[in-house]
Amino acid sequence: MRVGQVAVPYGVCTEPSNVQAGGGACPFRFRCLGCSHFRTDVSYLPELRSHLDRLLADRERVLAATELETWARTEATPSDTEIDKMRALIRRVERHVDDLTSGERDQINEAIKVLRTTRQVVSIGMPTFTTPGDDVRAIGKATS
Repeated sequence: MRVGQVAVPYGVCTEPSNVQAGGGACPFRFRCLGCSHFRTDVSYLPELRSHLDRLLADRERVLAATELETWARTEATPSDTEIDKMRALIRRVERHVDDLTSGERDQINEAIKVLRTTRQVVSIGMPTFTTPGDDVRAIGKATS
């Protein structure tokens, strides 16, 4: 982790007040995909893909729910913009990898293995959040 950034889901944040607060004070309610302070890299690609899958599944589940009022359904449904933004981000990361030589891809893949292993055993200072239903729009306050 570099000075001037804090770990967030799927990457890092460079927004000054959030960094100063250790990741628990995003002035934009943790809308990382739509924020110019958000940074990610190829090592997060599996998580980005999983998140896209969750967004799509959540959208189908919410749209099929009969017990929700219209306003609640609208608020709970992942937006087309959010889904499109995630797809575009994944495509952009994949294109960057595709542009590498096979030797460079091998080096990147080895580095990713180390990074992903390290993330599993070392605290990187990422705050934890209360996330009802894993809806990124419903992220609650930081719990640590």
